[in-house]
Amino acid sequence: MIEAWHVTAFHDIPSEKVHEALLVIPEYRSMLADDCLPDQYRHERE
Repeated sequence: MIEAWHVTAFHDIPSEKVHEALLVIPEYRSMLADDCLPDQYRHERE
């Protein structure tokens, strides 16, 4: 997570793009609040 923050903070990569890339990681998705989780992954919370 620190590396993801560094990419956004210091390398001018938009946080939205970092978020999209990290969504492929199940552990990342499990850390997100329900309202930050895209619809395609909501079934994981049911």
